[in-house]
Amino acid sequence: LIVTASPAEAVLRGAQELGIPEGDVLGVRLEFDPAGRATGLPAPSMPLTWCEGKAAALDAYGVVGGRLCLAVGNSMDDVPMLRRAQAGILCVPRGSTKEDRWTGEAEGAQRLARVAAEEGFWLHEATQGREEYLRLAAEAEASCES
Repeated sequence: LIVTASPAEAVLRGAQELGIPEGDVLGVRLEFDPAGRATGLPAPSMPLTWCEGKAAALDAYGVVGGRLCLAVGNSMDDVPMLRRAQAGILCVPRGSTKEDRWTGEAEGAQRLARVAAEEGFWLHEATQGREEYLRLAAEAEASCES
């Protein structure tokens, strides 16, 4: 299952390569005009998968409560989704000192680390590398209740 704030159409090819069917990609679905061209507007068919909309999309998909074992996010926008999982990993993709125009406060490494600690999420810093992330993900997933 992939939940993304990106247009689903931009993620589908990679999802297919991973063996994830189109119905398991919860992303922003774009509206198309009668000629088949994307309008650039989100389709009203499902929740906008941004901030609280990611959790709403999980509800619409049928994931309720703690049935989701592991969720991984990389911003404050992902916190509502991470709260739905038994184990959440908050990744720190990069440091930022500028204010984010969407969320207001800069999403620097210190803020994300503080939120991870407050919420009980696992924390992964991108500079730690892929092997460390895979170890952490396996450990977090193993902590899930069956």
